[in-house]
Amino acid sequence: MGYHAVNEGSIMNVYWMSSCEEGSEIGKLYNGEVFTCLGITTGYQNVNEIRFRNSEGKYVQGFIDRRTSIGPLHLYGKKVTDPTLGTCYRFKTRSALTVLDNNGTIKTVLAVGDYVYSKDSTCGATNRRNFKIVGYKQAGFNVSKQDGFVTLNYEANGSMIKSNFCLYGA
Repeated sequence: MGYHAVNEGSIMNVYWMSSCEEGSEIGKLYNGEVFTCLGITTGYQNVNEIRFRNSEGKYVQGFIDRRTSIGPLHLYGKKVTDPTLGTCYRFKTRSALTVLDNNGTIKTVLAVGDYVYSKDSTCGATNRRNFKIVGYKQAGFNVSKQDGFVTLNYEANGSMIKSNFCLYGA
């Protein structure tokens, strides 16, 4: 299973071929840009398969050199200890996001300014946009425990730089 990540290093070239050969470049990941890392691809050493927002605004497959500096998204949340959830990372929403249980059933839709809580950066196995959560909080309500996912909006806000992303640590 993969995870949602942040480029913590310099600009990375993204390739459409897992060999990462020159001439197969399809985009770039900039410092602070959020993407989904699916792990080492088969057939080539030091190559990670990813999903990222390309220059046309689409969430697409690509490959990057594995020897780059990437960090898990959850570490960009605010570390909190909640009486219901324990120690986890809290994010505030910048756009409406859908909460799903582990079977993919919609539980609720979060509004701008609501919160999600996560312990790691795991992405969904079938929908890579899904971000594993342990709970959420809607305005006017207490924290709700939820073992499931929130579907991230990789197409929102015109940029995937973490300062514009659909979630931010708060």
